Amino acid sequence: MSWQVLNFRAINFLVAIRGQSEKIQKQMIKTIIFEVIIYFSFYYGSFMLSGNIWFKDGYVLIGIMILLMRAFIILFLGMIITSLYRGQHIAIIIVAVQLSNFVYHFFLETKILLVQYSPLYDPIYRALHHIYNI
Repeated sequence: MSWQVLNFRAINFLVAIRGQSEKIQKQMIKTIIFEVIIYFSFYYGSFMLSGNIWFKDGYVLIGIMILLMRAFIILFLGMIITSLYRGQHIAIIIVAVQLSNFVYHFFLETKILLVQYSPLYDPIYRALHHIYNI
């Protein structure tokens, strides 16, 4: 997404002269929403079509909430990426988006949300029940 927005940033001056900056930014937001919908449709669709059982390890409601939260986090970060079009500190925005994605997926989701979903994702539970990743 960053690459797409930064490509349009190169012509920002020409677009601004014609008064079309808001239109371009709205189109970028629509594109990002469409990309997130397509990505998660294929991601969850391929999982469903492969014959895997949904939510076999834990509670359905918590599992659905985790999946929806993941989609909304990616969508929110995509909206922040659209600020690259007019933003001044491009590197800071890209690093902040990458770090927030990392913090969400590897700390919040792994350490808190998945443990609430099922005890199988808790390292202490796995150690006590001799469940090891091999």
